Amino acid sequence: TTYNEAMKKLEFDPPDVLLCDLRLEGDPKLGLAVANYALSISQVKLVIMISADEISKDEVPIGVEICAGRDKFNVELIHASICNKAIMRGKI
Repeated sequence: TTYNEAMKKLEFDPPDVLLCDLRLEGDPKLGLAVANYALSISQVKLVIMISADEISKDEVPIGVEICAGRDKFNVELIHASICNKAIMRGKI
């Protein structure tokens, strides 16, 4: 999706979990802006940042999970991130 589409979706129909590409439209600033906005919305429970490149924890806002490099689309790792967040919040 594009930055504008992502922001519109977050504004009108926010998901529980957002899977966001760090380099949205090729620009990491756009991906970070979407992640920051998503974290400010109470309906969004978890933001997972993906990238083909490695991502440092220092690059993303606190509370964002990372799936990068070879793990970019590792379904088991993404599922584990969602489960860990749910456990931490006492939902499981």
